Amino acid sequence: MKIGFVINFSKNDWLGGYNYYLHLINSLNKFAKKKFSPIIIFDTYERSRSNKELAKFNFIVCNYFSSSSKYLRIFNKLLIIFFGKSFLYEAFLKKNNIKIISHSFFVGKNSFAKSYPWFPDFQEYFYPNFFNKKKIILRKLNLYLATMHSEAIIVSSKSTAKNLRKISLKSYNKAKILFHTNPIINSSSIRSENYIKKKYKIKKDFYLLPNQYWAHKNHILVLKALKMIRSRTFQVISTGKKEDHRNPKHFNTLLEFVKKNKLELDYKFLGVVPENDFFSLINISLGVINPSKFEGWGNSGAKAISLGRPAILSDIGPHREFKEKAYFFNPENNQQLSKILMTLSKKRKKKQNYKFLYKKNENLTKKFIQNYIKIISS
Repeated sequence: MKIGFVINFSKNDWLGGYNYYLHLINSLNKFAKKKFSPIIIFDTYERSRSNKELAKFNFIVCNYFSSSSKYLRIFNKLLIIFFGKSFLYEAFLKKNNIKIISHSFFVGKNSFAKSYPWFPDFQEYFYPNFFNKKKIILRKLNLYLATMHSEAIIVSSKSTAKNLRKISLKSYNKAKILFHTNPIINSSSIRSENYIKKKYKIKKDFYLLPNQYWAHKNHILVLKALKMIRSRTFQVISTGKKEDHRNPKHFNTLLEFVKKNKLELDYKFLGVVPENDFFSLINISLGVINPSKFEGWGNSGAKAISLGRPAILSDIGPHREFKEKAYFFNPENNQQLSKILMTLSKKRKKKQNYKFLYKKNENLTKKFIQNYIKIISS
């Protein structure tokens, strides 16, 4: 059975989402390729060239799914509203024998194909100040239409499902939880500590903060904690894209805080780094920090745990779902965070058992795919 995944966004605009798709499709291909065949649907040829990791799978280019064509998107949604399907989508899906559209959008209750849209979170209901009014209306409308015109709604945590229940009981009744897992990392992919520190000119022990610079990710709390500590023995290394399309001045505001408080030696920004380097940074870090105020799932914390490193997490619902031990702090309390950072910096690193971690992550990924297949086969 062919499963279509629409990729109509830039990798660097939503790196977490891109990596999630890549891991899901890789895992599906590894553990269930006898039953299911993933098909990548790019909206442009340029997208297929810039997303080489996904382009290695079977892919099709079709501008029906373009993210840049506002009028085409509106036209297709109107068709779905009035007829329960889009005739453009139907012709494309039938021609390519794609019976499932996964994680992307809805194709209509009367379509011959089934759709399973993924909603990472419902942040617009709980932090509306991070969105303009138009974006809030569109996101809410999308949830309403997805409830009417999809087979099921995929969410990534119990907390997100509970949030959905507060929003709409009808939507909640269609929700299926598909817990994230992380890529299975071979020890051969991990770079040496000397290589990483030399490449990125790192001279101290460090904590890793791997969040993109969206306002709700709460980087300012970490900076305030560093201001309190003034440590000479460790620093915070930050990775991720600096742009926030909802708040273009946000990154510069944080830079001004760094300069004003003379934190240049305490806080280092690397931007987007290659995946092998990213996991290598986690591996040699004192721990991974996620101070976010809102998450659909705590991906960065899960990555830390998958490599046996301490996860230092804001005390929010999705982070509390980790079964492994983590260190929690109030996302409004920089003093709590500073105490955790000081305490952990004095502990010696334990040598990781990569064989054990690899087997553990492989088993988790198998369960992830089994759960996914159960959802789309229901």
